[in-house]
Amino acid sequence: MRPPLLLSGAATLVLVGIAMSPAWADAAARVEFAVGQGRALRADGVTRALQRNAEVFVGETIVTGRDARVALRFSDGGYVALQPESRLRIESYHFDGAVDGGERSYLSLLKGGLRAITGIIGRVHKPNFRLITRAATVGVRGTEYALRYTDQLVASVREGEIVLCNGSGCNSALQGEAYAVPASDVGPVLVVGPAQALPPDAPVLP
Repeated sequence: MRPPLLLSGAATLVLVGIAMSPAWADAAARVEFAVGQGRALRADGVTRALQRNAEVFVGETIVTGRDARVALRFSDGGYVALQPESRLRIESYHFDGAVDGGERSYLSLLKGGLRAITGIIGRVHKPNFRLITRAATVGVRGTEYALRYTDQLVASVREGEIVLCNGSGCNSALQGEAYAVPASDVGPVLVVGPAQALPPDAPVLP
């Protein structure tokens, strides 16, 4: 167990990346890759199909069907690839190209799995990025990582480091490690250590 990093809430995750162009002014992200039945669900229940280059906005939930995969490139350079049968909601997002502390990215993984690479917001102002699940808060320090949330949260680190926090405290996961978080009041449990190789093409553990 490494020194605790105190965070609050259900589950938060920090990301890192690149600079944006003026074309990103209104959209939080753009669809970089889409296969199968992927759609954006608005808060009022209206849905639309997602295809490559489609824009995604604050308040929308990205939903993937049984055989669908959708990859999003956020305006700060962050990358999120959703696995089949997943739901990711963009709670709040702001990045206008200026790194002045006003940027933010709050996402909720409601169901399913994702692979992600951090963007500028998470790299420069880590507390301004949050990826929330009901099981834990994930803070990322310039990294590539993967999550799956069903009846528990499983997080694996391809590169860098993440911090998992919930009601039981916090624990760091380093490159090559994977942790399971059974519930919001149960601490992370190591399931894969650095000596055990993570499959190179597996974004999340089963």
